[in-house]
Amino acid sequence: MRDWSPMMGLPLWVWLFVVPTVFGLICLFAGHRIEPFLRPIWRFLDKLYVAGGVVAACFMITILGLIVAGMVARWTSVALPGTTEFAGYAMAATSFFAMAHALTRGAHIRVSILLNMNRFLNR
Repeated sequence: MRDWSPMMGLPLWVWLFVVPTVFGLICLFAGHRIEPFLRPIWRFLDKLYVAGGVVAACFMITILGLIVAGMVARWTSVALPGTTEFAGYAMAATSFFAMAHALTRGAHIRVSILLNMNRFLNR
């Protein structure tokens, strides 16, 4: 955690825990006053999340293609090494790129369970 000190000026734990906590508290208590400043950032992030969803969909199609190619190769007795590993990499990429897109839309099952508990958590 000390590797980032020369580069960013603060230890990594400050950037990961203290700065987001302070920003969250500022948004909690002065959210209505800083909302006009955050609105362009939110618009940019929404576009970035949609782009992440598109990239995740492309990786899902890649997984499908690799699995079908592996099946066809097995049926025709052709060696096609590495398809399992590449499909695993594509699966990891799919999950990470789709995460923000799913969380912003409440599509993640655990998030939707928490959001539907009561009105306070839904907010």
